[in-house]
Amino acid sequence: MITLTLPYPPTVNTYWRSSVVNGRVRVRVSDKGKAFRRNIIQLTRLQIRGMEPLDARLKVVIEMYPPDLRLRDVDNISKAALDGLTSAGVWLDDALIDDLRIIRREKVKNGKLIVRIEELKLKDKPHETDDS
Repeated sequence: MITLTLPYPPTVNTYWRSSVVNGRVRVRVSDKGKAFRRNIIQLTRLQIRGMEPLDARLKVVIEMYPPDLRLRDVDNISKAALDGLTSAGVWLDDALIDDLRIIRREKVKNGKLIVRIEELKLKDKPHETDDS
């Protein structure tokens, strides 16, 4: 099992930015989102030096320690964190995650995430089909 400590991510509302270019809406990661991703890459690489990216079906448990007592949707913290871990090379793609759990914990100064990752031992991989 891999355990990582990460900073608390920006809100979904500040992670994405949209603009209209030539009459089409373009959605991109905001500057705040890009800074968070760079931070995740740096911190993760320090915690898992030399590890090859995981290429297996995965279970990921995120313990969310919010920075304050505001009411928050737990699912809003996963996108930035999982994309950052993909960019950091923890796994080949976050599409490998079959079991994702997010647990709200108590408030801590500045907030943080504890992410636990383990490979699943599956007989049948859910993304494959048998057409024989």
